[in-house]
Amino acid sequence: GAWVAVKNAIVYDVSTAFRYEDNIQNLRIWNSTLGRGVTRAFQEAGAASGALDVRNLLVLGPLPADASHPSNRSVGSDAFVNAAAHDYRLAAGSVAIDAGVGLAGVAADRAGTRRPQGNAYDVGAYEWYSVAR
Repeated sequence: GAWVAVKNAIVYDVSTAFRYEDNIQNLRIWNSTLGRGVTRAFQEAGAASGALDVRNLLVLGPLPADASHPSNRSVGSDAFVNAAAHDYRLAAGSVAIDAGVGLAGVAADRAGTRRPQGNAYDVGAYEWYSVAR
């Protein structure tokens, strides 16, 4: 079966963000962000039981049942720089800052910023940092 890793992804304006099926044995969705306009986060279609590993997922809106790991977060649009324009970088003071778990396979964020910048990994595709740090 397949082993698939999705890291630092941003998904928005889709009916289904992640569909996993057939012979997937291990689907890792780490440090990713689900933005506006995602109707369904996950759709299992014949995959092996327990194939999905979701950590440090940041969701604009309700957290899906498939994202039950304690590192995943549900947030409002104020957690982002400009969610209306699909700018999902973290805003200063976001609850996602320093709220994630360390993942050896995700050493940098979507923009190439080294993780972590603070006391812990940030949740989502971007690592926030202050210019003054």
